[in-house]
Amino acid sequence: MNNADKLIEQLSRQLNTTPGQLRQDAESGDINDMLGRADPESANKVREVLADPEKTRALLNSPQAKALIKLLSRKREGD
Repeated sequence: MNNADKLIEQLSRQLNTTPGQLRQDAESGDINDMLGRADPESANKVREVLADPEKTRALLNSPQAKALIKLLSRKREGD
């Protein structure tokens, strides 16, 4: 299991979903489905970050987010 897969596994547990469902939600761009399955505290944290451009930028520049974006981009290119 590579780092991106580990990240997806961990994130899926935090959001109360499966890694496959998390990938599907991420690829479809439908964050509402993903957050609807998450516990309220986690969902609110994600919404808070997404509502603040500086927090969103910091998140997207993190090594973990870059690894996830790279993984999802490779998966999409393989479609």
